Amino acid sequence: MQKKVSKRKKNYITNKERFSSLKDQKSLSKEEFFAEYINLLSDLRERERITRRISNQIREFLDLNQVLKTTVEDVGRLFNADRCLIALFNPETSKLYSENEYRISGNIPSILYTQLPLDIPHNWQKTLFIDKNSVVINDEKSNLLNTEEKQYISLFNIKSLSITPVVYKGEILGVITVQRIQSDKQWESKDIDILKDISDQIAIAIKQAELYSNIKKQAEREKLLRKIIETIRSSLDIDDVLQIICKEVAELFDVEKASIVEIKTDIPQGPQFIFKCAYKTREDILSSTDIDFDLRTHNYWKQVILDNQEILAINNLSESNTPDYFKKTYELLKVKSILGIGIKKDDDKWGGIALHKVDNYKNWTEDEISLLKVIADQIYIAIKQAELYTETKKQAEREYLLRNIISTIRNSSDIDEIKQTIVNDIGKTLNADRCIIYDIPTGIDSYNYTEYLSSQDLKSLKGVEANFITENKQEIVINDTKKYLKDHNLAETQTAKYLEEMNIKPVLSIPIIYADEVLGAFVVHFTRKKIVFSYKDLEFFRTLANQLGITLQKSRLYLTLKQIEEREKLLKKIINTIRNTPDINKSLNTICKLIAKLFNVEKVLVVDFPSRKNFKEYYIKQECKTNKHIIGISDIRINKKTIEYWENEIFVKKSKVIINNITKSDIPDQLKKTFKQIGIKSIIGLPIKKADGIWGSISLSQYNYYRNWTKEEIRLLEIIADQIYLAFLQSEMHTTIKRQIEVESLIRSDNSIVINRNLAQNIGLNCAISYSAIVKIYHYIKDEGKLDSDGYFVSTMENLTSSTYLSISEQKNALQELTDLALIKYKEDKQNKIYIRILEDENIIKNYISDPKLPHINKQGIKPKSTEKIFYNISELYSIYSKYYPKNCVNSAKYFIDKSKLTQNIESTKITKQYFAVISRTMHDFMQQYSLNFNNMRSIIDEWFSKNPSKANHQIIKFGLSNKILVNRLEKTLFYRLQEARLLITDCGSKMDFYSNTNLNLYNKIDSEKDED
Repeated sequence: MQKKVSKRKKNYITNKERFSSLKDQKSLSKEEFFAEYINLLSDLRERERITRRISNQIREFLDLNQVLKTTVEDVGRLFNADRCLIALFNPETSKLYSENEYRISGNIPSILYTQLPLDIPHNWQKTLFIDKNSVVINDEKSNLLNTEEKQYISLFNIKSLSITPVVYKGEILGVITVQRIQSDKQWESKDIDILKDISDQIAIAIKQAELYSNIKKQAEREKLLRKIIETIRSSLDIDDVLQIICKEVAELFDVEKASIVEIKTDIPQGPQFIFKCAYKTREDILSSTDIDFDLRTHNYWKQVILDNQEILAINNLSESNTPDYFKKTYELLKVKSILGIGIKKDDDKWGGIALHKVDNYKNWTEDEISLLKVIADQIYIAIKQAELYTETKKQAEREYLLRNIISTIRNSSDIDEIKQTIVNDIGKTLNADRCIIYDIPTGIDSYNYTEYLSSQDLKSLKGVEANFITENKQEIVINDTKKYLKDHNLAETQTAKYLEEMNIKPVLSIPIIYADEVLGAFVVHFTRKKIVFSYKDLEFFRTLANQLGITLQKSRLYLTLKQIEEREKLLKKIINTIRNTPDINKSLNTICKLIAKLFNVEKVLVVDFPSRKNFKEYYIKQECKTNKHIIGISDIRINKKTIEYWENEIFVKKSKVIINNITKSDIPDQLKKTFKQIGIKSIIGLPIKKADGIWGSISLSQYNYYRNWTKEEIRLLEIIADQIYLAFLQSEMHTTIKRQIEVESLIRSDNSIVINRNLAQNIGLNCAISYSAIVKIYHYIKDEGKLDSDGYFVSTMENLTSSTYLSISEQKNALQELTDLALIKYKEDKQNKIYIRILEDENIIKNYISDPKLPHINKQGIKPKSTEKIFYNISELYSIYSKYYPKNCVNSAKYFIDKSKLTQNIESTKITKQYFAVISRTMHDFMQQYSLNFNNMRSIIDEWFSKNPSKANHQIIKFGLSNKILVNRLEKTLFYRLQEARLLITDCGSKMDFYSNTNLNLYNKIDSEKDED
């Protein structure tokens, strides 16, 4: 109040002086005096009005910019100025910023937003900022101006000006500049006084606005802190809380980007930086993923805000004393100013919060830094609160999960069900995208794989080989796959492609170990988010892996017992099959199928080496494939190196060939190539031994996966190999005994060959054959004591035809005729069973086998069967048997007979029906066994009858068998077939020769010849 009174008094004195000066001007007329006085009063009234208006605006408006804008316009009009500015002083930059300007017209150039540096004339600086007085220039041409002042006035084209400092309690807040551009002005003391009064009012407005701004900021800060605290209290989702904080902080601090980063230091791989949230005011604001981010920048942040516990406040990035790589990184992000503070409490260091100013530079105030520190403390509280809740919840979930797993293990014996339940529960509990249990194969089973997928859109890893995961006992922990690949120089490798294709971000693999043996691996993949595995996470997974180890071991023990039981059954079945089958060749396919099932392999191969001197000549006794699509040895041409390797290992070293993994084995490259061509991944081969050396070999092949052959499997295969050799030895002994019996029988029957022809001519060929077969069966059953009370034995028409090679109708006619001839009694029931009894009267038989004329038979009224043909032309038989056998087989039989006759100079064109049938059936079976066509058979038959057998011994078929070997086998087969046909009638004592003129010496020689090849 006192100040206002003194100002009024001062104005009164000033006006009084002006009035006195008017009185002193006696030269003025009375009218002029009053007019001048009125103008003076009007001018004073206008100035007082403007001053009051400015004062009222300062009271009414809290918006400093609005007050300054109105004030500069009023001042400009008040002093009839061409240009008027109010510039505020920034003590931090020591510059004046003109943000409010008045111009009388558009012709006057604007200097708005121009930074007015303090390099204005030095005497002006002293007057304004030290003496705090006004600077007044009435005329630009005044001689009182120095050079520096003239240059400044000329720069802005000023005629006259007045600069009044805005001062509050000795503090410079800015200046008011009133300028004349078009004409000069004589500034009076009253003008300066008014400008001083206005500057005082402006100073009050500025301080009032600062006070309001501080109060407003404080209110906003308190509001923000309340909102942060309320958000922290109301939500346990830390991600949502941090996102809200980022947004609010960015808006409050007027920055383009705010981010919160977690810095993990408690992990084995070193510090990990996880961006928990980031808020950008615009989409075009760059992120670290948009550039080639120098990872050293992360370490610098950690060093400053956590290790040194300092605040990183950068007003101007280019002028900061940060490392060059730090500057370069943020220059790429177009950042100008940075403020960063650690989120921590004492020694517990969690991470940091960072603010980035992109559009312009920002001078961080102490209040802003203090506020951000408070916010960082609140963030720490929120994080720890959320971590405590999360850890408690996680611990509860994990304990519940472990209890469920243990309960499942105890209550179920189905290992597949147990593993599937485990991966499902773990995947859902951990919110993982893939959860996998790899079970290392035990050698019998394939790679066991159990998988959980969070979405059907995810690619499954079934079928992917897991050797690299389980081949050692090391844990695999990858928190950031990109960083891992870069640090280990794996950017362009198959591993990188695999991780990218499967979209794997963090990955964890814990070996499943029991009693220091790796049983498998537990693997977790995350594809939707990045996480960092902590020590607590690893401890949980290790505990889980221990439980899985117990489960898998329990399963293995159960499966082992089950497999032992199944193997024993299969082994007994194999041995029984071997022992109960005299001819091993007939049961070998069944035996190999059982072996394939026993070892769970795709192929079993048994090879015989006929020549004990040359092992390159071999014969595949059996190649059993469980899948017809896989490639076998018989499907390709085996190269010389493969044969030499097998010969050296099996026959020279007499050792085993055991290959668990073809690609990693040390076998020759050529052999590797052959196995890969076939598709074999694992193979085991053992020699089949005999007393004086090696008989052959047996091998098992795995096509679907790599397997480790166990000692138990090797020993089991050795037992089977010994049994197979015994089976072949037994078969050879059986064949030798049978051959001896046949030879002895043939020798005994040679003297009665002519009589057989008589029997056939007297009663007919079909009747003679049928009678001989019936007698053989009858005497055998009689010796066994199995005839019924009336002397009959029971048979079927099919059983008889299988021995006589007659058709059903021929057989029925023959039985009826034998009944008519009083040689047998015969009847048939409704079930197609036939009952036959031999009439044992030797006189009747003698009548039929004596002289062909049979005069005594004619006396009894019995007609001979001479009308039935015994011998046929070969062309007739060809037509008949082409209906029963493929033409290739009948052609081969005809070619053989023609070749035989040509070789032995036999002119007869006729042969018995039975003889042609035996040869046709033999050709059919032989061609089918060795997959031969007519051309192959013709070549073999030519070799048989050739006077000069081929010395080249070239191969006929892909099995590697030469002509000579096949000829030898065909000779044996045909010889035994022919003798078998003879024995059908020779054993009964009623002999007949149905071979016509064929010389049997050709076949008799086979008996004593050894199979050298």
